[in-house]
Amino acid sequence: WTLALASLLPVVPHAGSCAGAWLGAATPRTSNTPEAWVGLPHPQGEASAEREHEGRRRFVGSNAVWRLQALLVHAATKEVLVTDHLPEFEDFLKDEGLEDLYPKFLDQGVHNMQYFLRLKKNDLSIWGMDWGLKLDQIRYLMKRIEELTVIKIIEEEEEDPLLKLRNSLHNGKLSLRHGVANYQFYKAFFGGHLPMKELPVKLVEPLNGCSTPENLAELKDAIAVVSRGDCSFIDKANNVSLAGPGALLYLNSDNQLFRVSAGHITNSKEDPNENTGIEFGVGLVTHEATGVLKAALDAQEEVFGQLVPVQCKGAAECAPILPEEKEVVPYVDSGYLAGDGLDEIEFLTSTFGMPLPTQALPLLQPSNPQGCEALSAPEGGDVSDFAGAWVLVARGGCPFGDKAKHAQDAGARGIVIMDNGDAPLARFATNREDVFIPGLMVTKAAGEGLIDWLGTVAEAKVEVVPSPGAAQAWLDLAALEWPEEKAQINLFKKRQLKEHGDSPDRQAWIKAKAKEVLAAAAA
Repeated sequence: WTLALASLLPVVPHAGSCAGAWLGAATPRTSNTPEAWVGLPHPQGEASAEREHEGRRRFVGSNAVWRLQALLVHAATKEVLVTDHLPEFEDFLKDEGLEDLYPKFLDQGVHNMQYFLRLKKNDLSIWGMDWGLKLDQIRYLMKRIEELTVIKIIEEEEEDPLLKLRNSLHNGKLSLRHGVANYQFYKAFFGGHLPMKELPVKLVEPLNGCSTPENLAELKDAIAVVSRGDCSFIDKANNVSLAGPGALLYLNSDNQLFRVSAGHITNSKEDPNENTGIEFGVGLVTHEATGVLKAALDAQEEVFGQLVPVQCKGAAECAPILPEEKEVVPYVDSGYLAGDGLDEIEFLTSTFGMPLPTQALPLLQPSNPQGCEALSAPEGGDVSDFAGAWVLVARGGCPFGDKAKHAQDAGARGIVIMDNGDAPLARFATNREDVFIPGLMVTKAAGEGLIDWLGTVAEAKVEVVPSPGAAQAWLDLAALEWPEEKAQINLFKKRQLKEHGDSPDRQAWIKAKAKEVLAAAAA
């Protein structure tokens, strides 16, 4: 049978060839439809992406039959280290009269018996010479490792191939409920699979995670968030594990990403980051998520998020592979404002800031209508009235980020910017890293309507209703090439009005644009 199989399959791809995916940052298109998962280039460039691709195509050659047999034998089994009989690592060293070595082992990343039992002779020999151990002591420790190591073979159910592939991916996106942006993360080398559902997001207290969390209860089944630094990654994970979280995210100190390791064991046959006892998914997220999460959670708002692994094909495109995760909305790019006596107004979101609030909040206009300096009190009110409200300002005079910062300094929950021209709506960004409130952009006509509405109600409150997908519709309008003849212009306008019948604001823009084009044609 083996020879026959060998003749049919002379070579077998390396066992890891289907376990991974292209490295690369996934970022959605401007459209926020579930299909809009598109990636950035491989972080190390196209050449590195190609080398990685070629590496995955290597063949085993003469060992093909042996490797295939090994895969068949071990496909449904797993070797597991038995730990029930093991003492605490520090107690073990004390019993052996080697308690002075405990801090030295910790410095090498060996903090428990599981790590200790995986040490090889090379590890102990190199370290032992540095620590002044005698050869007999090193041999004795190796003997104790052999005596304490108990391996059992367990049967495993066959995993769904698609789910198995999903769980092997290490690149992904943190998508927040009602968030205006999402954030790239890399899965750690250690830990379990990432959860496949939305979970509450909670900051660990203290944030560095270097001691037992003070808020253990609220971390249970949540995405626990800790800062990087002050202690090892595995120490943070062990401390947070006491709460039973759904996942753990480290906030990186910059926007560069790497796969987090658990320790520093050398010359081990196995991956030194496996079998750490951490059963929940662990990842490192970009620094840009830090301010947003802190601001939202410090404001006592509930934040929910989902960690979505993505597969990258080639050097450009990344997307989820599970059907249910393809339905996750990457971020909210649009929606509409609603209020008593107010016609619904379509908006596009900023690409920065906290998740959108969905409860009704006051809408106020400062006395300095462009908001390019510290906000002046609204007519008949006080500056303190801006706290927790939406602030309506006009576009122009200063960058978007400056307007948002002034609104944020006044305590506002968000900023609504009224466009100042006839161009189609577009999302807007800022280079400022100290702005954490979200922004909305409305058309000039809609903004003027909001100002009129403010003068007719005693207490103006607006509700933000997320409705993703309109950003692409506005981009499509911007790309239109209008005909030049009057008859064709009117037919073209009619088609566009029908296509955008779900948006009075886009229809109003189309009518105004058609009038402009007709006037130009007549001239």
